[in-house]
Amino acid sequence: MLFGNITVELKDLLNNMSSLRVLYLDDVNLVELPDSISHLKHLRFLCLCGTSISTIPRGIGNLKFLLVLDLCGCTNISQLPNCILELQKLRLLNFRGTSITSVPRGFGKLKDLVILWGFTTHSDNSTDVWCSIEELGPLSKLIRLDIRALEKAPSGSMAAKAMLSSKHHLIDLDLIFTTRLGVNGEVRDDISEEEHERIEDVLANLCPPTCMEELDIIGYFAHGLPQWMRTMSAFGSLRRLALDDYACCTQLPNGLGQLPFLDYFWVKRAPSVQCIRHDFLHPSLGGEADGKEEAPALTGTQNKRRQPHHISRGAGVAFPKLVALGFVGMLEWTEWEWEWEQHVPAMPALEELMIQDCELQRLPAGLAQHACRLRELYLRNIQHLVSVENFPSLVKLWSYENPSLERISNNPSLQWIDISNCQALKELDGLPSLRSLEWWDWVADALPEYLRRQT
Repeated sequence: MLFGNITVELKDLLNNMSSLRVLYLDDVNLVELPDSISHLKHLRFLCLCGTSISTIPRGIGNLKFLLVLDLCGCTNISQLPNCILELQKLRLLNFRGTSITSVPRGFGKLKDLVILWGFTTHSDNSTDVWCSIEELGPLSKLIRLDIRALEKAPSGSMAAKAMLSSKHHLIDLDLIFTTRLGVNGEVRDDISEEEHERIEDVLANLCPPTCMEELDIIGYFAHGLPQWMRTMSAFGSLRRLALDDYACCTQLPNGLGQLPFLDYFWVKRAPSVQCIRHDFLHPSLGGEADGKEEAPALTGTQNKRRQPHHISRGAGVAFPKLVALGFVGMLEWTEWEWEWEQHVPAMPALEELMIQDCELQRLPAGLAQHACRLRELYLRNIQHLVSVENFPSLVKLWSYENPSLERISNNPSLQWIDISNCQALKELDGLPSLRSLEWWDWVADALPEYLRRQT
């Protein structure tokens, strides 16, 4: 195992290590993997992360006992050799961060794969030597998977051949489209209606199994949501959901408040969402319990395998385990509805909330009322936010570039505040526990009045 800025003469080294089981090279100075690697008949684990190699020797197919091949960050590698298909015992294959854009046809033969990171979608072509997404279908043992360049999938029917919904061991899935957002977070390309429909159809046919625990969807740019995302309450084991570069869709998935184990929900760069409505958060209200036994409660981000969970309609708490919540880069977001606050408690475990780059006018009263464990609040570039008040448990507050913010008041547990470039701020009041305050303003000539009163 070698790490960091080390130059290795691997050819000479391997000649004297015929019994080697593990070869782990991380960010070492290696530009070529010698053919002699094929002589390591007992090798089980091969990591070449961050090296400068550009090719993989064809003889690697001789490593019949190899279980792990990790090429993460090998940016000079652009192709996997066909001999990779001879590694029938392979359980982990990682080529994230490489230049590999296609996978050899016949990839579905690697049926022992448990973790596959970096699989790149390729258009179906019967005369091509590269495989399409359908070759994921036979890989029934997968636990962790990411699929990239999904915009290349020619149709939803082709995506359906990946058979994701029938992979009953799959708990961690990344579905990645090439982003259509520019650096400024705005949609940068004209997208035809036909392409919108095809992309929605592709995602509709990539429905995960209900045992899923972690789901990241990156770069999705269709107008509408597929049916399985419109009501996600069926995914009773889900504990992490992240939506990144969510370009054109105007709504977030519904039913998330019903998920009993969801502890992390993050939205990053969703410029078309203008309003978060109560149906995003709304739990099942009233009705008889469905008679199913409640699953045991888990705290925080505990990663434990669970069976699909049937949720009692009378459970009565929305987001019961949510700990971290973030809305970043929702440029047109102006309103957050919280209409159901009189009916049911919500977010009782929430500890961290980040809101950044939006047009939000106010934080909903229900948030302060129900998020009784909220300790850290990060607010940045919220154009029309006027006040932060009445949060009983808040301990730390970051307020950066909020041009309309006038008041921070009645937060009895608040101990630490970091304020930067909030020129409209006039009032700090009702903060009996305050111990530390950092204030930054690059254009001010003097301390504002509210700071003079604090000192």
